[in-house]
Amino acid sequence: MESRSSCACRVVAVEGCADGASAGVPVIDTSAVTDHARLCEAFRWEIPETFNIAESVCGRHARTRPDLPAVIVAPEAGSSVTVTFGELADRVARVAGGLAAMGVGRGDRVVVMLDQGVSALTTLLATLRLGAICVPIPPTFGTDAVAYRLGDCCPRVLVAGEADRALVGTVEHLLTVDPSGTLPAVLLDGEPVEAVTTDPDDPAIIFYTSGSVGPPKGVVHGHRFLLGHLPGFQVMFDLAPDDDDVYWTPSVWAWPGVARRPRAAGPPLRVPGGGHTGPVLSRPGLPDARRDRHHPGLPGDCGAATSRRRPA
Repeated sequence: MESRSSCACRVVAVEGCADGASAGVPVIDTSAVTDHARLCEAFRWEIPETFNIAESVCGRHARTRPDLPAVIVAPEAGSSVTVTFGELADRVARVAGGLAAMGVGRGDRVVVMLDQGVSALTTLLATLRLGAICVPIPPTFGTDAVAYRLGDCCPRVLVAGEADRALVGTVEHLLTVDPSGTLPAVLLDGEPVEAVTTDPDDPAIIFYTSGSVGPPKGVVHGHRFLLGHLPGFQVMFDLAPDDDDVYWTPSVWAWPGVARRPRAAGPPLRVPGGGHTGPVLSRPGLPDARRDRHHPGLPGDCGAATSRRRPA
C-alpha cells in the first residue's frame, strides 16, 4: 500500500508516510517493523525534483513549529542551552547573508572546522542555504592534514575554532569563533537571505576519506544523500521519530551524517559542549539512552554515533 501523503522520498510500506510533522522526508510506518521481509519488499524511493538539506532539517520546521527545541547544548559544567527551530532558522538566514557578503555562492566551498554545537550546525546549514558546498573537517586535525584538504577543495571561507598561523593565506577568508564558541559578528550580523532552490543531485557536502590508502580523497555528496541515510537511521531507532525523542550525538560532526539524520526527523538534538568526547552514547543526565537497539537494516548507513533517549 502506498503512502497517503506526498513525501520527498516516499517509503512504501504498509501505511508509508507519517503525518505532516514529518512530511518531506522518508518515514517508515511503525506497523511494518514486525515484518521485515515485507518492509524490504515494499520499500521504494521517490526523489523530488528539488530538495535542499537546510530546508528539510530546519526551514520547514521553523515555519510550522518554530518553538520546538531543535538543539540542546549540554556542557560538562554549567547550564544547558536550548535553541528552537525558529531561533536556529533566524541564525542560519543571517549567517548565510554574512557568507554571501564574502562572495560565497552556489558551488563555492566553505570549510567548517568546529566542535559540535550550534555554531557548527548554523554554519553548515547556512552554507547549504546558499547552494554552496560544506566541507566538514575535524577540529583535532593537524596543520598538514588541514592544509592538504584546503589545497584540494579550494574553499572561499574557513570557519575554525582557533586560527592556525600556518594556514593564514591558504584561504580567502579565515574566520574563528570566540572562546565561548560564538561565531564572529561578520557572520551573525549578516543581512538575512532567502534559500536558493537546489536539485537533489546538486553538490552539498564534501567528506574526505581517511587516507589509509593513498592521499585522502574528497567525496562529493548531493543533497539527496540525506534521503539515502534516513531509512537506515529510522530502522536503527525503532522507526523513529516519536514526538518526545531526544537524540544524543557526542561524536564529532565531521563524520558523515551524524547531525543531519536526526535533525531531518524533527526531534531535538542534544550535544555536549566543550569538544569531542569520544564514542560514548550516554552519560549522567541522559537517562535511558537506548544503545544497542538494532533491527535488520534497509540499504543506508545507520551509524553508531547517535543514540536516542526515550521517557522512562
